[in-house]
Amino acid sequence: MDKMTWQEFQNWQRWDEFPERADNPPLTVDVFFLYEGKGYCIEKDYGSYHIYTSNWEEVFSRENLKKLLTSPISLFHGKSFADVCDNLEFK
Repeated sequence: MDKMTWQEFQNWQRWDEFPERADNPPLTVDVFFLYEGKGYCIEKDYGSYHIYTSNWEEVFSRENLKKLLTSPISLFHGKSFADVCDNLEFK
């Protein structure tokens, strides 16, 4: 399990290689993470990006990946993925 900051996450996704998509970067690396002891993943499906539980229940979705990751959601108690990134454990 690894931890990373929001900046390290962006570097890991290699978004700098897609400057023309700065407002909506692609998901370049599969994302699996633990939050409060439960597993989640981020996937692109049917033209949108989703956060799913380990049972494939949708937690949150957006057509824009950056908005998915920077919007407050109930899973993170009103914070965004970007806000809690350094508290997550990545596989």
